[in-house]
Amino acid sequence: MTHTKLATLLIPTLLSTVAFNAYSSPEVLNHYPACDYEVLNTTKASQRLKYQGSDSRQAQVDKEFQELMGRIKKEAIAANAQGIAITDKEVEPTGPDNATIRVEVEFIGACDAPADGTGEITPYNARGKRQHSFSMGSYSFDYSITLDLNQGKAQIVETDLGDNVKVGPEIGLYGLKLGASKQQMLDKFGTPTLEFALSEDAQLISYGRDHWLVIKSGKLARVTYGKSLFSRTFINYLPFDERFDDRQWQITPQLSKGAKVAAEKLDESPVTLTKQGETVHVHTDRYLANNQKNEVVKVTGFTLEDDSEPVTMSVPAALMNNKALSFLADTLNNGNVQSIALDDVPFSSFGRSQPVRRGQYHLFSATTLIETVGKNISKVHVNPGYLAAVEPDEADWQFGDFYFGQSEEDALAVAGDTAFYFDNMLEYERDNYTAKIYLEPHEDSYRVHSMEISVY
Repeated sequence: MTHTKLATLLIPTLLSTVAFNAYSSPEVLNHYPACDYEVLNTTKASQRLKYQGSDSRQAQVDKEFQELMGRIKKEAIAANAQGIAITDKEVEPTGPDNATIRVEVEFIGACDAPADGTGEITPYNARGKRQHSFSMGSYSFDYSITLDLNQGKAQIVETDLGDNVKVGPEIGLYGLKLGASKQQMLDKFGTPTLEFALSEDAQLISYGRDHWLVIKSGKLARVTYGKSLFSRTFINYLPFDERFDDRQWQITPQLSKGAKVAAEKLDESPVTLTKQGETVHVHTDRYLANNQKNEVVKVTGFTLEDDSEPVTMSVPAALMNNKALSFLADTLNNGNVQSIALDDVPFSSFGRSQPVRRGQYHLFSATTLIETVGKNISKVHVNPGYLAAVEPDEADWQFGDFYFGQSEEDALAVAGDTAFYFDNMLEYERDNYTAKIYLEPHEDSYRVHSMEISVY
């Protein structure tokens, strides 16, 4: 049997993609090959599991799953398969401490010609996690990104920045020059406050709540203080970093953080300084002082960038998709799930915060911010106002039968008679979560605006 899989445009994933004609032994695939290939066989296998010890049940399932896939690989070698695609997986409880893992796989044969690029994603990835893709126009995007710092490590590195407060062309940011590598940034500044995927080859990194660094193609390409893709609604979730937040930066003695300058003393407006192909743009506010007679310029921020490597600061189109929130709604509302691990969500986040004592935040879409404690999801924060560049009505959301802009009357009806409603906040409980829905005035009525879900 021969299958043709059309190549699709994909955002790079955290999952490795292996050149299809380079196997020393069959690999479990994250993507089908982008060529004509033969499905040599379809087979099913199962393995029983007894939960024991202090390890989490998810960890034990993952371990037994890998052992099961080891058995399947031996069968694949005997079948002369070049790859293995997981098409179905189920973990069925068979008792209080027992379960059975069942998988169905395809043994994929060699391509008629060398594979060029990557094909469609497989139903399950190499770790046995469900994969999804979504359609945008005429393309399909795998809803995953690359964030290559060590996620979830408890150790947070805070380096000593010394007394360097200088910012500017050729100087860089506090001694870190444009063109520095990502590793040099980490060595200099330590653990970032936030990591966010801008595009296939660019990451937005924050230190504290106002310093925003763009790493493009592995190098520092842009530094901004103040202006951000994110609104204060989102930024307020981020931890402070006093090394940066309290730093009294200085571009020149006259142009420093919070400095006020008489407008007539500035040679140009807006203020820019250029040297050796690098430019710093000074952000300012203007106002009238001394009984509204003299115009004053207040220095509020800066953008430092390489003129030869401009960076487009735009919201990734895929961020507007809310399938992660739909998955959470479906999972929580089925009533059988008592907890959800972050790894259970079949999508990858676009950004994540530094771990803090109360947990860690993961941005899955323009409206969906997941809070975790350890490996498990503790809260889901839903708000259309996380992105400064996106109007709220462009970032609408839906969680089950609740949705952005829903009327007060409809929301109360969906919540049911046991719900509590006071001061434009609607609270209801389900077996495995509690939700708070916040309504805001809209014309002559109140409408659903945001939501917070606490998972038991």
